[in-house]
Amino acid sequence: MQEGYITQEELDARTAEYLADGNLTDAPLPSGGSPKIDDQVIKYLLEGDSPKREAPAGPKFAVGAKVRIKDVPPEAHTRLPGHLRGKTGTVTEVYEGAYAYFFSTGPDGIGSPMPCYAVGFEPAEIWGKALSEEKSTVYADLFEVYMEPA
Repeated sequence: MQEGYITQEELDARTAEYLADGNLTDAPLPSGGSPKIDDQVIKYLLEGDSPKREAPAGPKFAVGAKVRIKDVPPEAHTRLPGHLRGKTGTVTEVYEGAYAYFFSTGPDGIGSPMPCYAVGFEPAEIWGKALSEEKSTVYADLFEVYMEPA
């Protein structure tokens, strides 16, 4: 518990105490913690899990650009929704700054920062005409690494 973390044994023992009491609503909350862990939690709440960083280069795509989504193998680390692989859409927004891609490219375990985009898709492009509503758009926020010019 030196770093603010607890072991599985400590968690199991504390859980058994709460369960044995039978009245969990009146049970006291655990005390302790660590400033280091508290700071990590506060940073996560303020910045999220993909903190905005400076990009090494500007965005490759502009609003209105037609893009094709790459067919990233599902066994590779990816945050790409499978139903978008190989589909074509239009960039509707280029987000300010750059965001960490969670594939390790450095000692911090977080990938190089890159631009992110909102991309709009015609539902028929994704699911076919029979399963789509007219005059609707499907949007996805995507890392630049998943996109190529259409």
